[in-house]
Parts: sequence; C-alpha cells; structure tokens
Amino acid sequence: SIDQALFGVDLDTVQADTTGYSTMSLVGIKRQSDGTLLVNDSDLEDKLTNDIDAFADLFVDLDGFDNGGAADNTPAHDVDITADSGLAATLDRAIQKMFTSTRVNDDLVIKGVFDNRTETYNKDILRFGKQIDAKQEYLDKFEEALVRRFANLEQLIGGLNAQGASLSAALGGLG
Repeated sequence: SIDQALFGVDLDTVQADTTGYSTMSLVGIKRQSDGTLLVNDSDLEDKLTNDIDAFADLFVDLDGFDNGGAADNTPAHDVDITADSGLAATLDRAIQKMFTSTRVNDDLVIKGVFDNRTETYNKDILRFGKQIDAKQEYLDKFEEALVRRFANLEQLIGGLNAQGASLSAALGGLG
C-alpha cells in the first residue's frame, strides 16, 4: 500500500540510523489519522540544514533498485535490498502495483487494484442495466394490462349507461 511504502520502515533500519534520516517522521513529516501529512517546520528545517544529502537520500534511490533476483509475483520482488531504497522509488513501485496487472502464466493474471475495481464496476453496471431492462419490460407489460382493463371498464360503463337510459325511458313511459 502507499501508506506502507511511505511509513513502513523495518526496525533494523531505524535502529541502525544514528543521524535521524531513516523515516519521514524523523525528518518532521508525520501521517495524521485522516491520512493527511503534517509537517513540523522546525524539525524539517533542522534536517535540511544539517545534512541535505542525508535528507535527499531518504527520498531518492541513489544506488539503484535490486531485489536480489526475487521471483516475479513474490512479496520480495518489489523490495529493494540495496543500502538505500528512496521513498520516491518505493512509492512509485507501490503505485505501479496498483495500476498494473501481472501475468503469472498463460491461465492466470493477477490484476492490479484499479484494474480489478474497474472490472467489478463494469460488471455491476452491466448487471444493473439488465435489472433496469427487466423492470422496464415488467412496467411496459403492466401498463398494457392497465390500458386493457381501463378500455374494458369504459366499455362496461358505456353498456351500463345505455341500459340505464333504456330503463329510464321504459320507466318514464309507465308513468
């Protein structure tokens, strides 16, 4: 995840850090509970002033990416085993995993998060479209049935009115 890419630092890295440049929180950038970043201006200024190279090294992968030959589609495949991995490069790899699908073999493709969600949304849209079409067909048939019933009712009322007029005329002739 992006959060893990930015803030997930192993304990050995932090313990080996004698200068305080191994994590974003040590240089004055912390993640708040709502996911936004909070910058401590004085801590950040101190780190920038004291050792700009160490600060840059936190974000930039100066020695290149090396996963030690880890096989594709394994957790170690996207882990940089070099001395510095750079948060920007780590973040880039995390984002790439979200956007790209990976073919494991001829029969199996592991979809990225966004590809998977897009496919799910498209299936939902198709399913909702079919449900809408079915409901529309039901409503059309229901409307036709109501029109037929109304026409039959009008015909019945017309017949009853005619009978009523005949009866009125017959009763009027008796009196």
